[in-house]
Amino acid sequence: MVAIGCAAPLLAQKPEAARDSIKGETMLEEFVVTGSGTVHHSSTAPVRTELLTQKRIESIAAPSLTEMLTRLSPSFDSSQSAMGAGLSLGGLSNSYILILVNGKRLTGGVGGQNDLSKIDPAQIRKIEIVKGAASTLYGSDAIAGVINVITKDYDTKSLSFFNTTRVGSYGELKQSNTLAFRLGDFKSTTRYTYQKSDGWQNTTLELYRDRLYENSTTMTSSAYFNHRISEELEWTPNRMWKVIASGSWYLKRIFHEPGEPRLNMYHIRYNDADAALGAVFTPSSSQTYSIDFSWSRHAYFYDYYLRYLDEVMREELLDDGRIHYVPDYFYHDPGTSSLESDQQQYIFHAKAVNRLSDKHLLSSGIEAIADYLVAPTRMNRPSALSYTLATYVQDEWMALDGLQVTTGLRYVFHGNFGSHLTPKISLRYEPWKSLSINLAFATGFKAPTNKELFYEYERPMMGKLRLYLGNRDLRPQTSYYYSAAVTYRPIKDLTFDLSYAFNDVRNMIQLIPVKMPDKFNGDEGSSFDAAMQYTNGESAKINEIEATLSYKPWRGSTLSLGYVFTDTWSRIYDAKKSSRKGRVIIDERPIDGSARHKGTITFSQDFSFDKYRLTASLSSRLQSDRYYFYYGTAAGYVLWNLTTVHKFDLPWHLSGSLTAGIDNLFDYKETHPYGYNFGTYTPGRTFFISLNIGFKNTKDI
Repeated sequence: MVAIGCAAPLLAQKPEAARDSIKGETMLEEFVVTGSGTVHHSSTAPVRTELLTQKRIESIAAPSLTEMLTRLSPSFDSSQSAMGAGLSLGGLSNSYILILVNGKRLTGGVGGQNDLSKIDPAQIRKIEIVKGAASTLYGSDAIAGVINVITKDYDTKSLSFFNTTRVGSYGELKQSNTLAFRLGDFKSTTRYTYQKSDGWQNTTLELYRDRLYENSTTMTSSAYFNHRISEELEWTPNRMWKVIASGSWYLKRIFHEPGEPRLNMYHIRYNDADAALGAVFTPSSSQTYSIDFSWSRHAYFYDYYLRYLDEVMREELLDDGRIHYVPDYFYHDPGTSSLESDQQQYIFHAKAVNRLSDKHLLSSGIEAIADYLVAPTRMNRPSALSYTLATYVQDEWMALDGLQVTTGLRYVFHGNFGSHLTPKISLRYEPWKSLSINLAFATGFKAPTNKELFYEYERPMMGKLRLYLGNRDLRPQTSYYYSAAVTYRPIKDLTFDLSYAFNDVRNMIQLIPVKMPDKFNGDEGSSFDAAMQYTNGESAKINEIEATLSYKPWRGSTLSLGYVFTDTWSRIYDAKKSSRKGRVIIDERPIDGSARHKGTITFSQDFSFDKYRLTASLSSRLQSDRYYFYYGTAAGYVLWNLTTVHKFDLPWHLSGSLTAGIDNLFDYKETHPYGYNFGTYTPGRTFFISLNIGFKNTKDI
């Protein structure tokens, strides 16, 4: 939000130094803002924040945000579906991660499954990651952590145009275009992106409803295209005021292949939009006030290319008072569409940052969030509305020389689940310049989503057609997060980090098998093989150890190593076993979708010549098996990637670079039947090339 992205720089350091540093194209130290909402050097942030810099991002040239995160940070894991990319962090799935773009929430699916292809990799300047519920600024969806994607900003005193075109294997094409200019007090930034892929199929085998098909048409990754256009207007009438208005529109189509075994008869279409208006008032270098309004919409449709028989369940009241469910059947003809889900989110946020003294920086704010969901064929009610009201206060206290203490308290009132308090405290101690110690404790709160409460949908999984059910009796989830970290820098070119985190999640919501509801049993039985329902587990506990090393052995070289060990444990009520044995059965097992071992390796080397610079990078992602109780364990894997970045000095205010690379050097891919889980969806060895051309006029216009 504007409150996070713009308000804090004037207060965390001298304003002139902050502006000069942030605008510099080459910075000795990056700044972070996500953890505390105020700008700090990455090496001295009071709330521990992992930073993925522009140099590291450019050196690997990942095709997507998901690939970027998993290649550069061992903390992340990812899975893929037609609905978008599913990330996991700290053993917890996508719905526990809050994803921001320039401080604004990214609206995803109704259950938190975000379509991360909305974020253009060519526009990313850096990524800030705060793990656990360690920040006072964020409420629901941030139990696992916060990812804040910071996009590139363009010199406000110039006319700039940039184009990046990337082509690769399997019909990959990405176009990214930016036009930025200033007229007096007004600045405009217009962006347009286009992405497409022909998709790929690793195997024609598919286990579906207890039968193995040998000529499946199901794609490992479906063909798709998307368009996104955005506009940001900035008005700065004087040094105290800044007003920003922005909006975007996004369209994506995912194509399904007809044929057995799933007999798909429709394609998927996303129609998304968002708009925001914010203002920042800075009366002095010790005071900043901001206000933001934003609206976002995520809607998806089925576009039918064959005649499709659909049904909805209608309630009938019998004479004896019982409720009887009757299916209403109807057809979708080719060329027609049906709305499957329309989610809208409205956010109001006001924030104040005041420097009370040389030792205290106080942040406070109020926030209101409303989520509105319409899903005509997926809920047994016309719509669902939930809202959250919150207020928070945070104090950054320089207690002693080298000791920073950040305390915060957030009060949340949820329309369906009442009031909750989430206190947090972080300490950073630097006994000497080469060593720093970070400690944190935080509590988290996450209310059930509208999907978890009310949704009814079907999905093929583990060779069966399963029915997934919401649960109106769900309780909110809470968490208790503890972390300790040590950063040691014995010499200028060597940095070592070691951290431990423990996350205790109470009432964790998970899917478990249940008896098929009577409403889905007809005279000839059910059309589904099994039913799964969202249910509160007893508890889940996650222990995680992370070690990273960054070393520059000689001029122009950088070696980065990362390793994460994650041990998860959950207690879950087993409805089927309990029904068979006539008593409550609690299962103890790892959290679904968690992998115990993850690692990353990156080595890059820079070469400089007269008007030409080359960066060559070799990177690897290593991961052990990913655990699933019902769907089959996903195999571990090791992937290697080679990237070269070529930059040229051009005349007439032009800049240019060419990037070429090979992903998955050793051609690894999984070819077991669909219906089971995959560790990775890579198609094997792929090639890409990307060309970037830019123009920047340094004179005022």
